[in-house]
Amino acid sequence: MHKLLTLTLFLLVSTAWCTAQTYLYTSEREFCAYNPINGEFDKCDSWEDHTLFVIDERETNLKHYTDDVNSTYYIDSKEWNDDMELNLWYVTSNTGTKYTYVVNLESMAVAALYDNGDESFIVTFTIDKYWR
Repeated sequence: MHKLLTLTLFLLVSTAWCTAQTYLYTSEREFCAYNPINGEFDKCDSWEDHTLFVIDERETNLKHYTDDVNSTYYIDSKEWNDDMELNLWYVTSNTGTKYTYVVNLESMAVAALYDNGDESFIVTFTIDKYWR
C-alpha cells in the first residue's frame, strides 16, 4: 500500500510540474551574421534542426535541448519593446555568455541575439508546435 501511495503522489506532483512549463518544438534554424558594411544581418544560412526549448513556469530559465548539447539560459531580466511589440529576455547561458532572446508564439519563432561589440549574430528557430 505504501508503494502505491508513493507512486500516486509522485505521478500527481510530476504531472503538475510538467504542465506548468512551456515546451517549444522547433524544426529549423537560421543563423545570420551581422555585416558591418551594410549594417544588416545578411550573411545567413539555414538548415533543418529539431530541438526542444523548455521554459519554466516563472520564466526564470530556458532550457534548450539538441542532439548534441543541452544548455540552460538564466533569464536575468525581461523588457517589453513597444516598437516590436515583443518581450525581450536578457539571459545568461550556463557558460556565461549573454544573449537577448525573443519568444514569439504568434509568429512561431524563437530568436537569440548575441553581440559582444566585435561580432553580432542572430539565430532564429522556427517553432513547429508548442504546449504547456
